[in-house]
Amino acid sequence: MIFLIYFMYNLEKYGWSDFFEKQYTALRDTGLQPARVAIEFKKNYLLYGPNGEIIGELKRRFFHIAADPGSLPKVGDWVLIETKTDNTAVIHYILERKSWLSRKMPGKRISEQIVAANIDYVFVVVALGYDFNLRKIERMLVAVRESGAEPIIILNKADLDSEYLNKLKETKFANPNIPVFCLSAVTNLGYNELSQTLQPQKTYVFIGSSGVGKSTIINQLFGDKIRKTADRDIPYKGGLHITTTRELILLPSGALLIDMPGIRELQIWGTEESLEEAFPDITEIAKKCKFTDCTHTHEVNCAVKEAVKNKQLSEERYNNYIRMYEEILKLDKLRIRSKMLEKQTKLSKVKKQYFLKKKPKNSDFH
Repeated sequence: MIFLIYFMYNLEKYGWSDFFEKQYTALRDTGLQPARVAIEFKKNYLLYGPNGEIIGELKRRFFHIAADPGSLPKVGDWVLIETKTDNTAVIHYILERKSWLSRKMPGKRISEQIVAANIDYVFVVVALGYDFNLRKIERMLVAVRESGAEPIIILNKADLDSEYLNKLKETKFANPNIPVFCLSAVTNLGYNELSQTLQPQKTYVFIGSSGVGKSTIINQLFGDKIRKTADRDIPYKGGLHITTTRELILLPSGALLIDMPGIRELQIWGTEESLEEAFPDITEIAKKCKFTDCTHTHEVNCAVKEAVKNKQLSEERYNNYIRMYEEILKLDKLRIRSKMLEKQTKLSKVKKQYFLKKKPKNSDFH
C-alpha cells in the first residue's frame, strides 16, 4: 500500500491524471509501468518514471505499425515501459493523448508534425521591440485552439520597448478572453503575476520565434539558470537558436514546462473550427450574415464585410482571417488528395503481390 501511494505520487507530479489512469487500468496486469517522455533523442528517450529518470528505447514493433512519425512517442507523451536490469527501459505502448500541439510538416509533404503532447496551456511568446505582431499572434492562436489546450499570451522584453503599455492594451483588446502578460527579465516585470498562475501538475509549452526569450523566462520561473540563453547585449535580429531540443522540465512550483526550439515558420495544421475559436469576434459577427455558409469574401449582405466597412472590425485582422481561411481550405484539399494517393499506392501494391503469386510457371507453357 505504501509503495502504491509512493508510486502514484511520483506519477502525479509529472502530470498523471484520471484520463491516463483509466487507460492504464486495462493494462495493469501486463506488469508494465507508466512513464512520461521528457526528451526525444534520435534513437532513444529520457523518461520520467515512478523511480525517477530512466533511458528508454522503442520496442521493435513500433517501427512496423507506426503509420507516420506522429505515431511514435513525443515529448509529453505517457508511455508504458518494461524496466530492464541495466536500469534502462523498453517502451511497449503509448497511451492516448488528451491534447497535442502540431503543425504542417515543413516542405511539400502533406503530413502532421506533433511537437508536444498532453499539454494544458500554451504560452504564445513574442518579443517587444522587434517581434511584436498581432497577425503573428493570431496565427499561433489558431494552432493553439487546434491543440485542445488553452492559450496564454506573453509580450516579452518589455524593457526594449518604451511603448509596451500601449501594445499590452492593444493585445488585450484584440484577445479579451485570453490572459496576457508583459515580461522583462531585466526589471522582473510581470514575473510574480505569471508565477501565481502556474498550477502544479499542469503542463505548459512555449511557442514563438527564435530569440524571443523563452529560455530566459524558464530560468526566471525556475529561479536558477537551467537553460542556456543568448547574451542580452546582442541585438535581436530574427533570433538565435539557443534551445535545440524539446524538453519537459519540472519547476520547483510543481508546474511542468516544455521548452522548444524557435519556430521560424508555423505552417497551420488546423480546421475551420480552430480558426473560428481563434477569431471569436468574427465568428459572432458572422451569425448575422445572410448565408450560413458565407465565406465573407464575395457574398452580398455579409455582416463581416459590413463590420470592416463600418470600422467595427480591423481590416488587418479581417485580411489575416481570410488568408488563414483560404490556407486551411487548400490544406483540406491537399489532405484529401494525399489520402487518395496513399490508398491508390496500397491498392497497387496489393494487386502487384497478387499477380506475382499468380504468375504462371515456365512448365505451364509446354
